[in-house]
Amino acid sequence: MLKLFPQNRALTEALEAEMSGNHSLAYEILSPFWKDVTEMPETVGLSVGESAEVYLRCGSVVGFLGRSRKIENAQEIARNLLKESLTRFQDLQLKEKIAECENNLSLTYERIGLISEAREHLQKALEVKIPNTHPTRLYSHIINSLLDLAESNYLLILENFALLESTFSEHANNLFKGCFFNNVGLALKNLDRNEEALEKLLTARYWFTKAEHFVYCGLVENNLARLYVRDERFIEAHHFAQKAENTFKLVGDISRNGYSLNTRAEIFLAEEEYEKALEYAEKSIDLLENDENLFYLVKTLKSKAVCLTKLGKKDEVKETIDQAFSIAENLDQKIIAELKKDIIPLIEN
Repeated sequence: MLKLFPQNRALTEALEAEMSGNHSLAYEILSPFWKDVTEMPETVGLSVGESAEVYLRCGSVVGFLGRSRKIENAQEIARNLLKESLTRFQDLQLKEKIAECENNLSLTYERIGLISEAREHLQKALEVKIPNTHPTRLYSHIINSLLDLAESNYLLILENFALLESTFSEHANNLFKGCFFNNVGLALKNLDRNEEALEKLLTARYWFTKAEHFVYCGLVENNLARLYVRDERFIEAHHFAQKAENTFKLVGDISRNGYSLNTRAEIFLAEEEYEKALEYAEKSIDLLENDENLFYLVKTLKSKAVCLTKLGKKDEVKETIDQAFSIAENLDQKIIAELKKDIIPLIEN
């Protein structure tokens, strides 16, 4: 588990809640310090180290809650808190905590599709000299694979997996092992190595279950659904997509729930049930509109455009594509390039 500085019962409990994916509980535990996410926490009377840890935990929690609660400007709020924490830990010259702040800053950009900015902070985390077996460094490697997924660097993920597998097997906690195998599974899926991908995703599900991290159990179930579509195993695909949807509803993760509905849309598309696919794509968009995860919304709008194309609704196709490109302007250029590659054939047809 990530280490606290200093030991404090409330902060320990908040971190434990974070590591199990229960960010709402973590927020409640932090309430003695933090009454409102739009305000800075109250740290009067605390030492520099204690106050730095409060800012770090609050920044981490609000960043994750941005997805589930649709908190306006959640990642900007998180960055302000994390930068304050970073400054205080730099004054204390605590390398592990400096790297942890940089990790979390990287994630605030990854969540909104700004991969270049995310890379800048991740690089700063990796430049901090801490052991490769330290939990914070292991987390940096997980974030690196997330960014590689966003940039379609699938072979690089596999190269890093070969270098890091023994390190994760021996030193990572259950949660980090799950994240590691999930991202490798996604890379294999995108390389059409489906059998290997299935093995890695099922391994990820095993570790997430052991970690009792239900949000990530739902995440990997959604990934399994998408993999089964590749093999035209539609019964299994619907089963896992429904499980993912149920999980995200249960934990109140609106953003991921919306994306699980898009998974259902893609399954129905593969089954050539276009009206049903459109229905689920529109349900997904309803949840994802005004959500900070623009990448999910753009992907769902792409699904909707495909549905409309199949149904011969050309005017609505153009309107949907225009909306997708308008939103994509706020994302990283590589993501926009991928969207154009997928969308332009629809326009030409």
